Amino acid sequence: MQHNLQTEALVAGVDDTGAHLFAVTHPGVLLPVETTGYSAVGSGGIHAAVRLSLGQHNKIATLVETVYNIYEAKKAAEVAPGVGKLTDLAIIKDGKVCFAEKPLLDALEKAHKEKPALTVPEQEALKKACNDCTGT
Repeated sequence: MQHNLQTEALVAGVDDTGAHLFAVTHPGVLLPVETTGYSAVGSGGIHAAVRLSLGQHNKIATLVETVYNIYEAKKAAEVAPGVGKLTDLAIIKDGKVCFAEKPLLDALEKAHKEKPALTVPEQEALKKACNDCTGT
């Protein structure tokens, strides 16, 4: 508590009761964020969290909606000092980690429009790209 490590973390896990998400902030405060089902940390965290809120993101969102909302949140966070323009994205599904490659990132960039809503064709394009990424 005497030293600020300038570090925040999101901790996620699954147990017999379901999925859990916590934010760990200075000075070692553990905040459960299961009510909203999302959180954001770092210099752009407030921008990302607001974007997720404006997009009405929730725990029952589909994979496509979640990937899109997270991408939009990351883009919103880029206005904060220290947040770069490059994006790395990974999807964890069925115990496998899939790192987003160019087709998925291109579909997200094409769908990105500074407003939190997807058209049906954009949803279908993202669904295909997500399925290609995860092999489903």
